[in-house]
Amino acid sequence: MSMPHEIDQVIGGAGVLQDAEIAIEGEHSAAQGHRILDLLRPISGVQDANVYGGLVAVRFDPHTISRDSLRAALVDAGFRVAWITVQPVASEIDPLRPTGPISRVPAGKR
Repeated sequence: MSMPHEIDQVIGGAGVLQDAEIAIEGEHSAAQGHRILDLLRPISGVQDANVYGGLVAVRFDPHTISRDSLRAALVDAGFRVAWITVQPVASEIDPLRPTGPISRVPAGKR
């Protein structure tokens, strides 16, 4: 059974999660923050969600849910969404510290 805000559309590259920052208009109470988290976290495709001030940070799988579906879920629950920004999740691997196998280049070839 699918959630009403899920979509089958594929957006972005395979295996790439996205981070959304969503601005919510109006009063920003702790109870409202808990209500937003209780709404978003169970949605298929949402990996994590946090609320800080009037902003909601959501990490999601764009193969399962879109930014428009995240907005619709909030609007349907009575929240006013001012704006949403979405970007691919920044790599958590430091490019200066390789974690995979390092190819050995002969000393004379460097």
